[in-house]
Amino acid sequence: MNAAPIFRGGCKLTLLRGLIILFVVALNMSAECEETHEYVPGASARVRHPATTLKAEDLDRAQRNIIAHAWAKEYAKNAMTTAASAAAGVTPEWLRQMGPETTPGDTLFTPCPACRDQGKPVHPHGLWQWSPDKPDQLQCKSCGTIFPNERYPESIVLTAKWGGEQKFTFYGGPTFVIFSLREGRPSFTGNMRAYKVNYVQSRLSNLTLGYALSKEESLAAAARLILLRFADTYPRWLVHSGYGDYADMDPKIAAAQINNLPEPELVYPPNQPDRKLHTGYWSAGRARGVGMEQGFVVTCVEAYDLMYDATFEGKPLFSDQDRLKIERDLLFEGASMLWPDPNLNNKSVGGRMACLLVGLCLGNPELVRFGWSGFEHTVNDWFLDDGATSESPGYASMTLSGVWPIAEAMKGYSDPPGYLPKGGPRIHNLNPYHDTCYPLVWRAMYNTLQGDLKYPPIEDSYSSSSLSALSIELMAANYDDPRYLALLKEVAGADLSGGSLSKAIFLRDPELAKRPSSSIHFEDVTFPELRWGVFRTGAHGRDGFLCLNADEFRGHHHYDSLDLYYWRDNQELLSDLGYLWDHPDKRYLYRTAAHNLVVIDGKEQAGRGQRGGQFHLFSPVLPFKVMEASSRAYPDASVYRRTVMQIDHGDKHSYVLDVFRVLGGEQRDYLFHGPNNEYRVGGMGLAPWAGDAASIGYAALKNVRTATGSAPWKISWELPDQRSFTAWSPGGVGEQVFIGEGWGQRDWKNSDRGATLPYVMRRLTGDEPSVFISVFEGSKSGEECVRSVRSLKVAGDLATLPVAVEVQQDGLVDVFFSAVGASPALVETSAGRLAVKGLAAHVTLRDGQAVTGSLIGGTSLKIGRLELTLPVAVYRGAVTGQRASEHDGYYEIAGNLPPVPEGAHQTLFVDDGKQRRAFPILSMEAKNGRATLRVKSATEGFDPLPGKSWEIIPRIDKRAIR
Repeated sequence: MNAAPIFRGGCKLTLLRGLIILFVVALNMSAECEETHEYVPGASARVRHPATTLKAEDLDRAQRNIIAHAWAKEYAKNAMTTAASAAAGVTPEWLRQMGPETTPGDTLFTPCPACRDQGKPVHPHGLWQWSPDKPDQLQCKSCGTIFPNERYPESIVLTAKWGGEQKFTFYGGPTFVIFSLREGRPSFTGNMRAYKVNYVQSRLSNLTLGYALSKEESLAAAARLILLRFADTYPRWLVHSGYGDYADMDPKIAAAQINNLPEPELVYPPNQPDRKLHTGYWSAGRARGVGMEQGFVVTCVEAYDLMYDATFEGKPLFSDQDRLKIERDLLFEGASMLWPDPNLNNKSVGGRMACLLVGLCLGNPELVRFGWSGFEHTVNDWFLDDGATSESPGYASMTLSGVWPIAEAMKGYSDPPGYLPKGGPRIHNLNPYHDTCYPLVWRAMYNTLQGDLKYPPIEDSYSSSSLSALSIELMAANYDDPRYLALLKEVAGADLSGGSLSKAIFLRDPELAKRPSSSIHFEDVTFPELRWGVFRTGAHGRDGFLCLNADEFRGHHHYDSLDLYYWRDNQELLSDLGYLWDHPDKRYLYRTAAHNLVVIDGKEQAGRGQRGGQFHLFSPVLPFKVMEASSRAYPDASVYRRTVMQIDHGDKHSYVLDVFRVLGGEQRDYLFHGPNNEYRVGGMGLAPWAGDAASIGYAALKNVRTATGSAPWKISWELPDQRSFTAWSPGGVGEQVFIGEGWGQRDWKNSDRGATLPYVMRRLTGDEPSVFISVFEGSKSGEECVRSVRSLKVAGDLATLPVAVEVQQDGLVDVFFSAVGASPALVETSAGRLAVKGLAAHVTLRDGQAVTGSLIGGTSLKIGRLELTLPVAVYRGAVTGQRASEHDGYYEIAGNLPPVPEGAHQTLFVDDGKQRRAFPILSMEAKNGRATLRVKSATEGFDPLPGKSWEIIPRIDKRAIR
């Protein structure tokens, strides 16, 4: 356990590197979870309350905000009104009705049989409407059927004996496939019990907030009744899963042995018990059955903690008997459901968080340590070494919902006097926001945003996924970064009257709005571990977001290696369909053919741990930006490599050149799908495909049309707000083009059921290497700059797969060159011969003369009067060391260095023998053949990661001499 700062570039990184170390981490986590924790009566009296996510200084800050700001005054008034209404409804009769003695099921895992009978799509979770005004009734949002329903009786009964008899009833008709359970049955009554518990929990949250803002005794008195009711019922609630299996035994034993129960569990027919709950901890709980018991526990512990010292009518609110009952039978009992889980995932971190809060409130430092280790494991292991998500932006947000309360609760934490931890030093005056890798996580959350402040719908993220207002509040409050404050001002308004007010009222400095802030500004970036390359467009990087994804396959990932995503001016151009959550048809979104890439022989890409991915080029210098990556997504393909160039002539005139090289397989299909069905095709005559879609390997496509693609052609879309998107092909010998209607649904609730998008496929066959060239332009309708695209003949070493393209515009011509090796090449352009030796090059022609040029990873370029030279094509050397702190990170290297002017945006590639990683060079210092390359500052870059060798690929940009 750390008492001093820990950074990824330091000792923590070394200890956590490699599979062997990850195995040790897993063993350590298992050992932590096998520990038994004991409740100590009276220990909470030695704690200064409140001690969890809100402290006394936060309550004081809220009062100062109420005095200073109209928004805070209004918010507090509304919160008090809601709390008073909640308190008025808390009666013994209401608690008996809404706080069930029988174990609740879950609000999910309840498919609707009426929808099935009516031929409607059936989601395994169902889509349900429940109201506290009719608490014993459930209505399907899709078909309107109300349950209980005599047509769908719950005729199957399971009877539990432990702690007193409980009966659980289930629909007795034909079974459903509920995810991995082949024979599943809904329980509408179990669902309603869960809704009731959720509602009472929400009312407790209302009372807690109202009390925190007012210290109104009547609110605390009502909250006490809810806590005592839960303390009465919770000890008898059995451990169960949302799938409907119940462990009929002591819940603490069931939680500890969930995958190896000492007795058979209760299951409905035709399933048979196997002494484990289906999916284990992932879908298990007591107040709910979805693997997220922490929500219930946290609500209860925060309420008790805030009202610990409350009084009612001149006496302490809680008697000694009350305290024992709530602390032992509710809070500690709830934590016992969570601490046995040895897993580290986006759910379990919330369980660690709940245990930590219980430990802080009840004066149990071992539970605090258990929760804190969850924070460390999550920040250091679940998040990648560059701070980015190991799953998707959407799931990063979910994981952070279990992390941020730990950080807030542990600010300023010190171990209790006399406490001697079992391992490691004592903790003293901890600040998780600065003493850990947490700053890198928030930096990555910022740097992966699009200009509209949403995340790209890459992997399992929705098109609506964004950085929550709560997260932005936390960033602005805990980091002195003007970009974060600018982000908050955009979300909450310049006067900060909006945002996440429930957190802001406690967290914001009343003077925060007066502090100076910069504008929101996003930079081009490539992440060394996430392996995204991102080019921005616009003065502040907010107009465009172009992402080449070379990430490894991990949890919540898709088969999308080298996918290209393009967002421009609030429009998805090359879109990723995103995420259908637990929808039974979600495979249509994660399959290879749902992405913008090349499919080989109609097969899926390789999965977890097999596809790799690395960047070879990343040169983000205006006006000509280049990035290039490859992967092993198809293990039998010797080449699977994509080069993406972005040219920006200013005045919103920019476009993208895409070069995808493939060697392997018999059939290569370059695929992308358009943003909508409003498109037109020029340059080729499409005809209906004579066979069915299955005959071309894509059975899901409909209305397929085809044409030869040997000559230049384009396809254009009309978009909202008078925007357009055009994809150009220069034509390719032997290419066959297919366009068909494919999967377009993006809403798991089926609001767009049956939606389609046009899938564009360009096919090449045979043993020769395939090179697919495309140009993509998004612009205002009528202001498109590209007029034509053509391939140019290249003479040279064909083993480097050289490509040259000429893009005609009004008044100028762009010439592009790309190769996978720097060998001499000759290109015949419209302005004469281009001689080039390099990896990438660009020349702008005006009136038949070269006016500007760029050369990357080469030694020479000559066309007309424009000549560029570099002394070497690549600089290499050995890595001799690396260092990192919170605000600094650098490599120590040996070898000759290129000149890197200030602001040159050069990239350092570091190779550890297994993985090549890219880092931004922020500055360099060279002396006597050795140098220090800074790759991290207080606001930019990443911690240096171990490496053996380094490379810098130089570039030169020049205007022609007139």
